[in-house]
Amino acid sequence: MAVILKTNDMKEYFYYDVKETNGKKALELKLIIEKYNFSKEDVIKLSSLEKEKNQLGFFAKDKVKREIIKIYKYYKVKFLDYGDITACFRQLDL
Repeated sequence: MAVILKTNDMKEYFYYDVKETNGKKALELKLIIEKYNFSKEDVIKLSSLEKEKNQLGFFAKDKVKREIIKIYKYYKVKFLDYGDITACFRQLDL
């Protein structure tokens, strides 16, 4: 399933493929990305970091988590949304 988003300048559209065919998950992902206005580059970076995190050891995983939190802080993501955002970015197929 594809998620269609507009960039901040509302001119450019870009697509994300969601692994599951669940429309609810795709809509949730779209709403989260639009709520915090994540840039295309950060969406790609967060998705790759989330996938990489599962394959690393304890200390390397901590380093990756810190990078993810730095990106979240830049967009002022609320702590309660961390879990939802993490689950959504893990499902992206970029």
